[in-house]
Amino acid sequence: MRLNKKTYVRATLILIVSSLLLALLYPKREQARFKYRYTLNQPWRYEDVVIAPFDFDIRKSADKIQAEKSEIESTMIEYYTVQPQVYIQQKNRLTEAYNNDSLPGELINHSGYMRYLLDELEMIYTVGLIEERTDVQVSDTTQIYVIGTDNIAKSRTGADVLTQQQAYNRLLEDLPEGLDSLVLHQASISSYLAPNLYLDENKTDQMLEARKSAIEEVIGKVSKGEKIVGQGEEVTPEVFQKLESYRQAYEQMSVSKEEVVLQQIGIFLLITLLLTALLLYFVAFRKNVLADTQSLLFIFAFVVFFTGLTYLLVPLAPAVVYIIPYCMIAILVRIFIDSRTAFVTFLMTVLTSALIVPDQLEFIILNIVAGRIATVTLRNLSQRSDLIRTTFYVFITIVVTYIIYSVAMGTSLQDIRYIVLLYFAVNLVFLMFSYSMVYLVERGFGFVSNISLVELADINKPLLRRLSEVAPGTFQHSLNVSILSSAAIAKIGGDVQLIRSGALYHDIGKMRNPIYFTENQASGINPHDNLSYDESARLIIKHVTDGVEMAEKAKLPTQIIDFIRTHHGLGMTKYFYIQYKNSNPDKVIDETVFHYPGPNPSTKEQGVLMLADIVEASSRSLDDLTEEKLVNHVTKTVDGVVASGMLKNTPLTFRNIEIIKQVFIDKLRTMNHSRIKYPELKTTAATTEES
Repeated sequence: MRLNKKTYVRATLILIVSSLLLALLYPKREQARFKYRYTLNQPWRYEDVVIAPFDFDIRKSADKIQAEKSEIESTMIEYYTVQPQVYIQQKNRLTEAYNNDSLPGELINHSGYMRYLLDELEMIYTVGLIEERTDVQVSDTTQIYVIGTDNIAKSRTGADVLTQQQAYNRLLEDLPEGLDSLVLHQASISSYLAPNLYLDENKTDQMLEARKSAIEEVIGKVSKGEKIVGQGEEVTPEVFQKLESYRQAYEQMSVSKEEVVLQQIGIFLLITLLLTALLLYFVAFRKNVLADTQSLLFIFAFVVFFTGLTYLLVPLAPAVVYIIPYCMIAILVRIFIDSRTAFVTFLMTVLTSALIVPDQLEFIILNIVAGRIATVTLRNLSQRSDLIRTTFYVFITIVVTYIIYSVAMGTSLQDIRYIVLLYFAVNLVFLMFSYSMVYLVERGFGFVSNISLVELADINKPLLRRLSEVAPGTFQHSLNVSILSSAAIAKIGGDVQLIRSGALYHDIGKMRNPIYFTENQASGINPHDNLSYDESARLIIKHVTDGVEMAEKAKLPTQIIDFIRTHHGLGMTKYFYIQYKNSNPDKVIDETVFHYPGPNPSTKEQGVLMLADIVEASSRSLDDLTEEKLVNHVTKTVDGVVASGMLKNTPLTFRNIEIIKQVFIDKLRTMNHSRIKYPELKTTAATTEES
């Protein structure tokens, strides 16, 4: 297939726009980017011997710092403030009750009780009466800080302070000789024991944060020129921490605006190179895709969508890379184009996405294996179970590959990140939505899938059911054409389901005037006898335009409508043309009246359908069908169509034509074979016994 300059210009424009979009979506980096990837307890895979280019501190890992913070939180130290007015209030209440004779008589009559209570209250409130809380129990060993009136926090333990119950018990147990605890109990002494130590939540939180902030993050130092790690050496925890500290210091280095711009240009050029490799594949092996704008837009749209999604989400949550269903690209392109194009497109999407993922090697290996499984197992999508089976194959493959890769890289089975398997399961769920995406792609890009074709070929569809009722002869003709054309295209290579569905619908326009077509006429009545030859030609030709109109109204796919337009091409209604010419030998004839509107077939499937239609229709007129007659008829009919030039725009070769002839002969022989003639039962004389 030769392509014009416009095709290449259009493809180049799509390529540049796609590259620009991805370069703009690629996250801007204001810091330098560390070029090494490494794993704890794994060998250093680079040839470089890493030498510190500058001094930097060795810092604790984020996990270590978080563990120390958690330990501080678990040993929280609370701060309490002293409220001296509480003692004064309770002392005044007790004195007032004593003066007002509100206390029991024994306590008032014996001055020793009052002196004891006043001394004990002073002592209790000096020690401190802590508030009792339900959320935290202060034990004897609990460390607390008490902020006195001088605003100085002093360390104390739970044993150094009293609760209300402890203070009350102390009052009753420490009574001097001669005083009765029952008198104090009757006086409700507990009502004068109110807490004077209250938790200061703000101060407690402030001091907690101060303790966290005081954690020492720096545990060492690496000097400029010091070796960090060399080729083949194990990345031990100490080396790992040095590398992490080096990476953090390196990435915190500021980058000039010129370097940022240069980096963006580099990203744009790198993405352009990868997409150019995809475009060159089309130039070399799939010129039909390159020439079809819809197909090209479909492929590049999905490459940009999945790669752009990666660029946007991975910086926010790196693990999302295992949730994005990249294999959906392989599945969709496989359904609408072919498996090789699907895998090449999928591969380029993975490579462009790998520019930002954390572990590039792991990402590429897992996806390449999974993508290949997707394109191999999904050979045909005609029902939902086909897709479900493929998605489970992909899931099992990627899980097994991930485990094998982890073990091969030296990770023990216990240390494998099994949470990643959950991400793969989410990926599986998303991948199943490919079935719904098929419908969206069909509507968005004008494609037709095998699923839709299988549904269209159901004879219970409204148009086909109506055709069988209104024009049963045409319906039977369409079935026969479907058998012939699908058998032929299967032999020479082509879309069997597409031509089968196209054959069933190619003559639906005859439903408007079924009686004017011989296969629907009965009892020898022919309405053409009452029409002029040019009027008859117009009615016959009109079934093409009527069929297109009915198909568009029924919203049939464009590929099916093209079969209706092209099954007669720019051919002529020869019968009426010859009759008209014989009847008007001296009249100038407008031949356009007798020509179908076309166009001629342009695809292999359209060409085969045209041949099957003509051969099947004309074979009905043959009497006493013999092998020789059948061969001569098929050969003459097919050669006549080829000689007319109506198939010159199709990719059919002379070898294809010969194969098609033989398939038609074999099928027509089977379809028109004579039935066995059953013998009649003769009446014989009755036997002796019957007599």
